[in-house]
Amino acid sequence: FSGGVTEALCDDLNSHMAITELRKLHKFGDMQSVANNLCALGLSLTLDAIEGRKHKRIFVQPATLVSRETIVRLVEDRLLARHNKDWKESDRIRDELAAMGISIKDNKDGTTTWEVKR
Repeated sequence: FSGGVTEALCDDLNSHMAITELRKLHKFGDMQSVANNLCALGLSLTLDAIEGRKHKRIFVQPATLVSRETIVRLVEDRLLARHNKDWKESDRIRDELAAMGISIKDNKDGTTTWEVKR
């Protein structure tokens, strides 16, 4: 947390003041601090979302950015491992995705979908 946000939350959980402090950070263009503070509060917003740009990155764990391309590559690698009946590798990739906060679902048609765990 930034100092102002922490002080506000320590003051009997003064959420109004915490939001005011977040707005100040945003106004001064300190988007990384805004994102870090929101993430620490359990809100999964990206710098791109905060700045109003198209989403290119997602938070999947506090202070960790993982690109959509990385997730898609891992899902594709897992599908290939499953196709090759390499269950150990498939499970390893599934566990790696889970550690990143990604939930995957294998569908009956052989496809896999994924989403960020909430």
